[in-house]
Amino acid sequence: EGKVADALKALESATANTVFLVGSRFSMADIAIGVALSYIDFRYAHDWRSQYPALATWSETVLSRDSFINSLPPEE
Repeated sequence: EGKVADALKALESATANTVFLVGSRFSMADIAIGVALSYIDFRYAHDWRSQYPALATWSETVLSRDSFINSLPPEE
């Protein structure tokens, strides 16, 4: 399947029934994976969300944080 698919599969199980990837607080792990998922959407647009619903739910929560929204590049 490839390295990206392997990573998404691992993250699917890591994000099931959790708010944060490590511990009980937002951390660099959440930032790194949130950025990586945004990059996948930008660079390799495909419907990963339907294959990995727990990861999709997790990403919606993380990517809707003000810190992520405010760091997006301006739309042209």
